[in-house]
Amino acid sequence: MTDTQYQVQQAIDRLVESGAEQGLQVAVYRHGEPVVDTVADVADPTTGRPVTSDTLFFSYSIGKGVASTVVHVLAERGILDYDTRIAELWPEFGAHGKEGATVRHALSQSVGVPGLPSGLTAEDLTNWEKMRAIIADSEPWWEPGTKIGYHAITWGYVVGEIIRRATGKPIPQALREEVAERLGVTNELFFAVPVAEQRRVARLEDAPGSEEMFGDLPEDSLIFKLGPDLSAADANRSEVLGANILAGGTVTARAVARMYAALLGEVDGVRLISPGRLREVSAVAMSGTDQIFGFPTSWGLGYAIGQFMSNAHETRHIFGVGGVGGSYAYADTRTGTTFALAKNRLAPNFDTAEHVAEIVTKAVADNKAAAQRISIHRGELTQMTPAGTHIEANGLRIYYEVHGEGEPLLLVHGGTATSQSWASHLPAFAEHFRVFAPDSRGHGKSDNPTGELSYRMMANDVAALVGALGLQRPLVLGYSDGGQIALELGIRYPGLVRALVLGGTQFRFSEAYLKDARALLGIAEGEEIDPERLEREQPDFVGYLREAHGHAYGPEYWKAYVRQISSLWLTPLHYTYEDLAAVTDPVLILVGDRDGACTAEAPELFRLLPDAELAVAPGSDHSFIEAKAGLFDALALDFLLRHQSD
Repeated sequence: MTDTQYQVQQAIDRLVESGAEQGLQVAVYRHGEPVVDTVADVADPTTGRPVTSDTLFFSYSIGKGVASTVVHVLAERGILDYDTRIAELWPEFGAHGKEGATVRHALSQSVGVPGLPSGLTAEDLTNWEKMRAIIADSEPWWEPGTKIGYHAITWGYVVGEIIRRATGKPIPQALREEVAERLGVTNELFFAVPVAEQRRVARLEDAPGSEEMFGDLPEDSLIFKLGPDLSAADANRSEVLGANILAGGTVTARAVARMYAALLGEVDGVRLISPGRLREVSAVAMSGTDQIFGFPTSWGLGYAIGQFMSNAHETRHIFGVGGVGGSYAYADTRTGTTFALAKNRLAPNFDTAEHVAEIVTKAVADNKAAAQRISIHRGELTQMTPAGTHIEANGLRIYYEVHGEGEPLLLVHGGTATSQSWASHLPAFAEHFRVFAPDSRGHGKSDNPTGELSYRMMANDVAALVGALGLQRPLVLGYSDGGQIALELGIRYPGLVRALVLGGTQFRFSEAYLKDARALLGIAEGEEIDPERLEREQPDFVGYLREAHGHAYGPEYWKAYVRQISSLWLTPLHYTYEDLAAVTDPVLILVGDRDGACTAEAPELFRLLPDAELAVAPGSDHSFIEAKAGLFDALALDFLLRHQSD
């Protein structure tokens, strides 16, 4: 059981014990891999049937995200286009000024037909022909594409008819063939649940007080014109479960999280849409004041933009849909995380989903080693004094600075950083050592005549620098990429240095790390870095790169640099046990207890190195070197001072 799984399980168990919830499922994927699959309590309180990962939940508007995904897969295959006029597929829909409405308008809640006539019942919602005829003949509340308003019920019939007309297939067949079968969740994603599968569906119940959700609204509120209420009792009926009501889906949390993960990237070799389409569907397609509810809202193509209403403005990298009663599902393009929560007690809020999602968000933040690895040491370019100089070594001009007096200590900085990143640490180290702080190949003021980067190449540079400077067995401290270089130095040049400090270092790049790195660089597996897109999406980072690394080749060198550094980060390490056994120098492995893959690998690296010590800093992630600089310096100095020459 992973720590995140444990935390989520504890949380939902407490919710059940408190009486706030009855039956729950939570599933989380990260970069295409399942990390949480938890359940709690009962699916049917009358029989005591427990919730399992296979239990189906009628989850209301979570189904909108599922239906949207079918549309995007069809668009990916060229079956339809977002700017196709709906009337081209469904001529009757063009009546009463709706002839210009497009698939894009339908997906983005701006098509203008959110309302239904009074007097309709839940039974009417099961009659597809009747509902599509009513909607086709309706007059729009606004010109399609000019305003936004939540189409609570009508959305499903409009999008469903688009799917049906574009494919010529029944909607359940389109869902099965385009999405569910490809992901291996045929029996976990439904619009119309076969009678034989309905025994697996959790029974819904209304939470106390849920009937008061709209109790204070005036009788003429537009909310009451969206269509008939679909209560828990209605949703439990066999004829409702067996109908195509696309504004509500019957799903498992596991299947929905898997589906969203396959939108972000590959899941067991299956990717539903391209990276370019992902960017389009998850970007804001329509925003403004919701014409029904009166609050600001933003929608992409079929998904709400933002994690929850409470934090939507700060989480625009998240897209998904929640359902009446509190179920919720979303995907986070920034972290590669997907989340789904399904429940059978219908509450008038998303408190449970927000609580559990907060646990997941924090766990991801604590473990995103690659993201912190890449961003570490950006900081301000604080000028260290005295000014440095260049020296020829290993066929390139290496820039370095010297501080303090004593035995030599060589500091090797992390990726995207320069020698300036050590500025805040120099007083501590220069008090005891003569500190040499070089810019690595292609970084800062050092050139890179080969136009390539590898840890072995940069370790060769350090070895050549030691020789060129005439240093006798210096101490070496490296952090992040600098730690990788120091480890390579120990493997290739045993005895060259007196001792090594490896901070935030791995000896294998796990698939989780590689996926993290790709996600931060904004690329999919097999995709090359696009500097222009990086500049659009991360202008501050690109501004830093221009300033930090433009000294040797000019301000536009950063474009070549990001290609080189992305290749460095995405090339797997292939150290053998024999390689690590060759490191005869004393080593300190210095890592935070929340540094993802670095933390996970540290105990094994400690066992494999012949002469190693391990120091784990509590409450620390990959930003440990800056966030707790005093502790970092103290731990490193304790080791370094013990390994000076006699």
